[in-house]
Amino acid sequence: MSETNRFIIVTLSMYALKKSKDIMMETDIGADLRLKGVISSLDGAMVIKVPAIRLPEGFGFLMCHPCATVAPVKLEDYIIHECSPGINGALVEGRICYDAFVLENKAKAIYYQTQPAA
Repeated sequence: MSETNRFIIVTLSMYALKKSKDIMMETDIGADLRLKGVISSLDGAMVIKVPAIRLPEGFGFLMCHPCATVAPVKLEDYIIHECSPGINGALVEGRICYDAFVLENKAKAIYYQTQPAA
């Protein structure tokens, strides 16, 4: 597996590890990466901070390479309403549903660490 294109997903509390004297995180991240949630880099892996409410109980961190997963669009549906009341022009309603799967033969490209119970 390549050592490039890796990601580390952390919570806000886990992100405190950047204050460790044993770890020096690079913080020169471009604005385009910050818009995607990347907050720093550790050994070449982009660190992404995710709110704890979006993650399972006891989540520590997750390190992965994109080759391990696929994320297809399961549903993409749009409706265009012409001459809708109160709107000048066309009104577009839509929804997109995504899914994600781990490829069985690439599962070793994902490392998940739980946090011990307090």
